[in-house]
Amino acid sequence: MKFSIVSAGGAFGAGSLADRRSRSCQAVGDTLKSSAAAYFQSDARKRVQTMRSAEKRDRALPGQARRALVGTAALFALAAMAVGCGAGAARGPTVTPDGRKIMDTRVLHEACDIQGKGVEQLGAANGKHTIFVVRASGREVCQGIDFGRDGKIDLWVYYDAQGRERRREADYDQDGRIDEILLMSAGVIQERHQASNLRGMLDTWHYYTAGKLARTERDSDGDTVIDQWWEYPKGAECPIIHSDVDGDGRPDPGASVDYCKETGYVPPERNEDRAKTTSPDFSTPSGTPVETDNRETDEGRQEHKP
Repeated sequence: MKFSIVSAGGAFGAGSLADRRSRSCQAVGDTLKSSAAAYFQSDARKRVQTMRSAEKRDRALPGQARRALVGTAALFALAAMAVGCGAGAARGPTVTPDGRKIMDTRVLHEACDIQGKGVEQLGAANGKHTIFVVRASGREVCQGIDFGRDGKIDLWVYYDAQGRERRREADYDQDGRIDEILLMSAGVIQERHQASNLRGMLDTWHYYTAGKLARTERDSDGDTVIDQWWEYPKGAECPIIHSDVDGDGRPDPGASVDYCKETGYVPPERNEDRAKTTSPDFSTPSGTPVETDNRETDEGRQEHKP
C-alpha cells in the first residue's frame, strides 16, 4: 500500500503562509480520508485468506505484519498532521453516491491567543466586560470579549488583513462552548453555523447572498445528514421548510411547510413599509384636525359641523 504526500512548496504553490497552510491542511484531510479507505478496503479478502492459510502462515505473516505496521504508521502520521492543522481544517460537506449530504458537525474554535505576549486588555467604561485584543505585525488579528467578567470568553472576533471582520464565534448561554459561528468575506456575512441542540454539535447552516439570508440546511436528528431545507421567497420571517421523512437524503413530496401560512404568523411591519405611510402635516391649517359637533337632524341623520 503506497501513500503519497505532496510537499507544501509544490502543489500548494505561492501565497501567504496562512493560505498555504489552509491548502496543506485540506490536502492532508483528503489524503487521510482516501488513504484510510484504501488501506482498510483494498485486498482485504486476500489478507484474511493469507492469515487463515495454515501452510502459508509462517511465511506470509511476517511480511503481512510489516506491511500492516507500515500502513498503520503512515495513517497515524497523516492523522497527526491533520490534528496539527487545528480548527482551520474543518471539512466541507460530503455527498454520498445515493445523494445524502453529510456535514462536518464539529464546533471548531479558531485559535486566538489572548494569553500571549503583548495582548492588550481593555475594560468597558461600565465595568461590565473585558476585551482582549491580539495583534500581529502591527495589526489587530482577533479579539476575545468576556461580557460577564467570569473568565469565560463569550465572543471571539477575527479580522482580515484589511481590518474587516472575517469570522465570529459566539457563546450565548455562557457555558464556555461555542453556539454560533459567522463567516464573512470583506466584512459581509456569507454563512452562519449554529449548534442549537444540547449535544455541542453543529446542526444548522445558513447561507447568505449579498448579505441577505438565502437558504438554510438542517440536520434535525443529529446524524450529520441534512434532512431539512429552508427557503425564503417571502423573506426571512416566513420560511418554506422542506423535509426528508423517508431518509433518502432528498425532500419528500407533501412534506413541505409554509411557516407563516400554517401558523398564521404575520411578520411585523418593516422599516421600509413604515416609510411609505405619512402622518398629518400639522404645520398647515388643512393638516390640523378639528373638533366636530355631532347633532341629530330632523331626518334622523347626524349632521357634522366644525
